[in-house]
Amino acid sequence: MLVEIFIYVFITISIGLVTGLLFLMTIPVRKKLISMGYLSISNDRKIKYYFIAATLIISFYSTYTAFYPTESFYESEFTFNTKITFPSSAKFLFKDASYPDIHGDYISIALIEVSTKDYHDILSVVRSWPASKQDDIYFQAEDKIQEILGNKINYNYEACTLGAQSNSYFFIRLLDDGKSIIFKYVNR
Repeated sequence: MLVEIFIYVFITISIGLVTGLLFLMTIPVRKKLISMGYLSISNDRKIKYYFIAATLIISFYSTYTAFYPTESFYESEFTFNTKITFPSSAKFLFKDASYPDIHGDYISIALIEVSTKDYHDILSVVRSWPASKQDDIYFQAEDKIQEILGNKINYNYEACTLGAQSNSYFFIRLLDDGKSIIFKYVNR
């Protein structure tokens, strides 16, 4: 995960440098086009504003998705850690993730509903995992899941598998309603 964070930071800085250089490189071209009459000053201003707006939108979107990951982030975590294709019937009821600290440590959690068939397929795979660590790592988002589920938080099966990195765990809980699944990834 630390490598992914490094790559993200490197790409973000690279995009900023490239867009800045592109903007600087257009200055002589724009001046030449203005002097030749092919570009008006008002259109030049519009181009600058559109360029700045596009850069800001991309920066804000990148920052927003860093703090509030998209559903594809949770889907890939599920697939990577369970080695099961994310169910097409899945509907997210809740998702949350902490922002990675300087060491790349974070926690993500999601509550999904799946079809009965997908639920039993996942259950059969998860039951084959060897017994391991109990989920003793609290994440404040679990309170929100408790609110969403109310009194129906009875687990049919709980399991944990070691993540790809040392000190990372993937917890999965299949609720006894036959359709709800909670999964949590902890990278410490």
